[in-house]
Amino acid sequence: MVQAGFNNAPSTEDYIGNVNLSLKRDFESGPFSSAILGFNRATRNKTYTLIQDFLTLPNGAQTLTTSPIGAQTAPIPGASLYGNGSCDPLAWMGIGPEVCYSPLYLVNHYYYIYPTALSSIAVPPNWSVRQNTYVPYFQLNIQTQLGSIPVRGNVGIQIPDTDQMSSGARVVAGQAGAGGSGANVQEIPVNGSAKYTRYLPSLNLIFGIARNTDLRFSAARVMARARMDQMNASLGVSGNINLLTSTNPNQAYFSASGGNPKLLPTMANSYNLSLEHYFDDNQGYLQLEGYFLQLHDY
Repeated sequence: MVQAGFNNAPSTEDYIGNVNLSLKRDFESGPFSSAILGFNRATRNKTYTLIQDFLTLPNGAQTLTTSPIGAQTAPIPGASLYGNGSCDPLAWMGIGPEVCYSPLYLVNHYYYIYPTALSSIAVPPNWSVRQNTYVPYFQLNIQTQLGSIPVRGNVGIQIPDTDQMSSGARVVAGQAGAGGSGANVQEIPVNGSAKYTRYLPSLNLIFGIARNTDLRFSAARVMARARMDQMNASLGVSGNINLLTSTNPNQAYFSASGGNPKLLPTMANSYNLSLEHYFDDNQGYLQLEGYFLQLHDY
């Protein structure tokens, strides 16, 4: 079947919602200046849809005649022409008249649209991922003295509870169409989910060791979530025509890609130490910093 074009229309919808509630209590004395108790609710939904179609010649044309040359031409449908079919929009550049027509008209009224799902390679690329996170947290703000050294900072904990789920599709193994057309390729829905809770304590302290000079120290347990597309449940199949005759298993014609809806976040213990000196009149500052990051669950 003769291909006249290709329609590639990806669409991504990414929704993020967040609600945060907190209560604060100030203290008039003691090492803590205030306390904060809060709750954060976050939702993220991401949907990826890819519409792909082959544009083929109408009436089931199978081949293009290579000889004579004139046999490869056909009149442009009159309904797609602008005006009388000729225009001269680039006359100011010295370019002569051109044929003016609407390619969208040809796509919508002339070409036959042949979905890629009916081709020899079925690629189910569509997926959606939903992530709900509930985070209670507590924080104590510090304002005190350590001997003659002023100390400020905070100490607290977050407890994120996350529920993630994904839906997608993949090709049924062993399915093939008659004559290699792929017309009988079937897709099956795939779903997956994961749920986890993590405890994330943190400590931040600033010591005023001299005039305009601070020593900062922080320690925290942190986490980094996977990207939404890395958690999708689909398995997409693709092919490389340049490797069609390859016998090297490391350079195969077929390849597949997808995600894992059960991916958990990467955890780490983070430690930072910084010595900072600030110049008068906001003229800048000097900083010497070191850090140590201990990764877990990667």
